[in-house]
Amino acid sequence: MYNSTLKIKKMMKILYDNQIFSLQNFGGISRYFYELIRALSKEINYDLPVMFSNNHYIRNKDITYFRTFFPDLKFQGKTTLIKFFNHQIQKRYFKSDFDIFHPTYYNPYFLDSIGDKPFVLNIHDMTHEIYSLKTSKDDWSISGKKILAEKSNQIIAVSENTKKDVVERLHINPDKIKVIHLGCSLTPSSEKAINLPNRFLLFVGERSGYKNFANLAKAFSIICKSDPELKLVVTGKPFFQDELKLLSSLGIEKSTFHFIVNDEAFLSQLYSAALSFIFPSMYEGFGLPILEAFASDCPVILSDSSCFPEVAGNAGEYFNPVDIDSIVESIKHVIYDDSYRNELINLGKKRAGLFSWEKSAMQTLQLYHSILDTE
Repeated sequence: MYNSTLKIKKMMKILYDNQIFSLQNFGGISRYFYELIRALSKEINYDLPVMFSNNHYIRNKDITYFRTFFPDLKFQGKTTLIKFFNHQIQKRYFKSDFDIFHPTYYNPYFLDSIGDKPFVLNIHDMTHEIYSLKTSKDDWSISGKKILAEKSNQIIAVSENTKKDVVERLHINPDKIKVIHLGCSLTPSSEKAINLPNRFLLFVGERSGYKNFANLAKAFSIICKSDPELKLVVTGKPFFQDELKLLSSLGIEKSTFHFIVNDEAFLSQLYSAALSFIFPSMYEGFGLPILEAFASDCPVILSDSSCFPEVAGNAGEYFNPVDIDSIVESIKHVIYDDSYRNELINLGKKRAGLFSWEKSAMQTLQLYHSILDTE
């Protein structure tokens, strides 16, 4: 538990918005805001105006009350309708009494509604700016992020690497940016999920572009030639046709398994059962799956790029993400050396202890108070 020496002067009121809970059913940003609000709920008064949401994290209703919106039915315009209804209720809360506004994403819609009230902006990564082929005029999240970064009272960056990218690409004064790391609430699972392979590597999340799944698949195909019993388990969206063609061309279509993860219990089971978690991404703002793997006693093999060394420290086996041979050697080092694998597991446990949602929340609380103290 993180112990803050801050003397709280009063129970402040924070107004959040529903942006991310209208957009995401699952995802790192909505998970962050759920954990933040949950951890702060005894320290602050808050409002999170949500009329409809299918978001997984807030369904337990311990931070807000809402209704699901045809969660099992897919139709065109569904997200637009959710956003419309939630925006109507959000407008009412801008007329209420609050101390600080904390938006959950990058739409600057609220700038004319909050008057002179201060607001805090989270920047989770600069992925769109670094990898998007669109211009800021075409991508509202890029243009909105820039506008809000300039007008915000304070910015929270999830890593030093993200802070560096914000300073370099948005030309924001670094003194305006506070780095507050994420936490993790996943715990090891003692149960083994059914239908899992006996020996497998685990890949979690999106796979396109900078996520570098193609290079992992190529490296895995090399190892499979000498170890045909080894499997690759993948989560996220079902495979696209070009991915299926890639797996087939590499001869690993029968060695690669896809699972849809709908709850944390199953995700924990995957981490706990895996020989190792593989994170080949070229870039991340923080890389929450690293902490999830650490917390699940799963050794981590990951890129030596972006924020990864900042998060994983000495508890990961690093490789060059553009070098297939480097990926192959790192995987072999971990899965064929039991002593080293156990060492990584123990180091991961210690490393995970440096991060918690409570610590993140208390540092955010300090930031809120610092803003009010300077008002």
